[in-house]
Amino acid sequence: MSKVILIVDDNKDLLKIFSEVLSGIGYRTLGAENGLIGVTIAKALTPHLILMDIHMPVMNGFEALRMLQSGSKTKNIPCIAFTSLSLPEGRDGFLKLGFADYIEKPVNLKAFRQIVNRCLNPVY
Repeated sequence: MSKVILIVDDNKDLLKIFSEVLSGIGYRTLGAENGLIGVTIAKALTPHLILMDIHMPVMNGFEALRMLQSGSKTKNIPCIAFTSLSLPEGRDGFLKLGFADYIEKPVNLKAFRQIVNRCLNPVY
């Protein structure tokens, strides 16, 4: 059974592109167009990984992450910030907030695949 990745982004074109990229390397994908829908899907289906845009209508990625972290079924799902937003601390700022990693838009596809694979298949 392939691992499931939830992509939460209000840009439908990006949802489609990244769903195709991830499907092409063997993952199943789900899509949500805002944080509230993303949290609802995550609670219902418990994906293995979430890619979370930050700037979205209804509920932004920071609010959605807080809701996921407070849920018993969702608190351990790794969530990658997937955004053009940069924080003063860079990647470390996203990690301090509780994200598993950070992927900058526009996306370098090689780095994108590496980060997703690393979050889903950690080496201990």
